[in-house]
Amino acid sequence: MEKIEDVIQLVNQVRHRLGWDMIDTNETMMSYLSDEVEELKHEIEHNNSQGIQDELMDVMFVCFSILHDNHIDLASALKEKLDRVVEKYESR
Repeated sequence: MEKIEDVIQLVNQVRHRLGWDMIDTNETMMSYLSDEVEELKHEIEHNNSQGIQDELMDVMFVCFSILHDNHIDLASALKEKLDRVVEKYESR
């Protein structure tokens, strides 16, 4: 399996090839994400495994793009978030 950084780079190579990196903004990416989540919800409601996979990859594509464009390191950001989740819920 590839490292997550390699996957994010692959996503952004595709965005660059298609010229999307030049027009995407946080605002447009949020619109795309909202649309893709709705499509994912539809596929889940219909229990369509292939559709779930396709739409989940679309959601991930957008999320990885947002990470890249906002210079967020996924590994460190995820670790920080998980630490806060454990602290919050473990104390209950």
